Amino acid sequence: MQLLRGSSDSELKQSDLSRDPSNYNYTNQGSTETLSERSDYKTTSAAFKAFGFSAEEINTTWRTVAAILHLGNVQFALQDDEIVIANRNVLKSVAKLLNVTENEASTALTQRVIAAHGDIMKKQHDKTQAEFGRDAFAKAIYERLFTWIVERINKAIEVPNKSLAKRFNRVIGVVDIYGFEIFDDNQFEQVIF
Repeated sequence: MQLLRGSSDSELKQSDLSRDPSNYNYTNQGSTETLSERSDYKTTSAAFKAFGFSAEEINTTWRTVAAILHLGNVQFALQDDEIVIANRNVLKSVAKLLNVTENEASTALTQRVIAAHGDIMKKQHDKTQAEFGRDAFAKAIYERLFTWIVERINKAIEVPNKSLAKRFNRVIGVVDIYGFEIFDDNQFEQVIF
């Protein structure tokens, strides 16, 4: 919700987002009461800069979060015995934010590729499979983004001298939506993001 409540109006417009978290399936399932998202967004953006993320990397990170929010809103319908995206405007936003074509995004969300005996074929999802695939796709994007951020931070805080790093025995603790994890190869005292 940091992105929704903390970014500027122009940043929201570029990502086709609104400020209200209740407009997004992935953020409307619990409390949407305002805590400190606005200041947290600024703190997170400043931390990215402090860890050496480029302006493009920071922009890409927030665009990816926006794409995940939009993915949760993709709805499916049956049309001429095929699953289609019911809300094309949401598909358009997802495609734009992920830098793919609308056709590529639609195909990824409505079909699966099956490889059997050296042959590759595409098969249409049914509505349940499409919804499951959409959520799995969003989760996979989030996981890769999270892993990439942790790797970039690890690189930024890496102590070049391994014997010195072991002597300090520092770790970084990261809280994400899946829980608390400790990464032993970092050199900071426990820091919570």
